[in-house]
Amino acid sequence: MSSARIRDIMSPYVIYCDEDDKIPDIAQKMMENWVDTIFVRDKDGKVIGVITDGIIWKLVAKADKNIYNYKAKDIMYKKIIMVDADRTFNNLEDLKVVIEKSPVKRVAVVSNGNIIGIIRKKFIERVKRYSRHFDVVFS
Repeated sequence: MSSARIRDIMSPYVIYCDEDDKIPDIAQKMMENWVDTIFVRDKDGKVIGVITDGIIWKLVAKADKNIYNYKAKDIMYKKIIMVDADRTFNNLEDLKVVIEKSPVKRVAVVSNGNIIGIIRKKFIERVKRYSRHFDVVFS
């Protein structure tokens, strides 16, 4: 694979919720937008965390009685790994190393200080799996 930029392979679907949004509202937003990740903004519009469908599923699986009372700020991961959209990489393993640093196995793609996309570990694994059978070239 030749050198590619992060922006060339990112998913451009970025969805936000407010820090005081409750879990049913967050889940509804995820379903309506067909996403598994939502970024949390504070009252000033600054991104302060990330919520994944996995976080919500864990609460459901635990039969947490407070699930309807939790707000985004109560369940979000605060550590968001960000990568510059124009950063280049030579192979998928280089990118996978960055994603592995994230507790949610996703990284936010930023340009000019704004989140413009997301890359998931699952995407990298799929590309690697299919690239065994096909030549994958980013252009």
